[in-house]
Amino acid sequence: MTIYLFHGTGGTPDNFWFPDIKQHCAEKNLTICAPQFPNPDNADLNEWYDFFNTSYSLQDEDVIIAHSAGVPFTLKLLENSNQRIKKAILVAGFIDQLPHQDENHPTLLKQIDYQKIKRNCDKFYFIHSDNDPWGCDHNQGEKLRSHLGGTLCVLSNNGHFGSNYFNQEYTKFPLVKFFIDQ
Repeated sequence: MTIYLFHGTGGTPDNFWFPDIKQHCAEKNLTICAPQFPNPDNADLNEWYDFFNTSYSLQDEDVIIAHSAGVPFTLKLLENSNQRIKKAILVAGFIDQLPHQDENHPTLLKQIDYQKIKRNCDKFYFIHSDNDPWGCDHNQGEKLRSHLGGTLCVLSNNGHFGSNYFNQEYTKFPLVKFFIDQ
């Protein structure tokens, strides 16, 4: 089993709460893989997908933890995979156009086969805040949950769970660690 950790737009595998999750996994002797996606400041799901598929491949029992634009990337990955993973822990994700995006933004999925995504993941956990400054709020989480099932956790006043632009450090994330251990 590998735990994949996917950053979002402008991110790195060392942002915010990612080191805390890496340490937690190391303490549990879990294998973690946290790729640095190309052009993170101009995230493009197709480019990230090609990059991932040249170096990595999902296996049964893997776990994905994704933040922000890492969430639609995860959905694209699951939609195009022939592997069924154990769980996806999706933080501050989105499937609808965000206020700062146009309708052709490269992090937006056009046609989504939710049934295929559901077939390729045993459990979904969605973590959202009620005051996400980017629009990745609890409404996006509820829409994801309504299509995919799973558990939605809405935390109050937690912003984007880490943001350089909004100066939100967010260095620890006990809820993600809890879901890893489930």
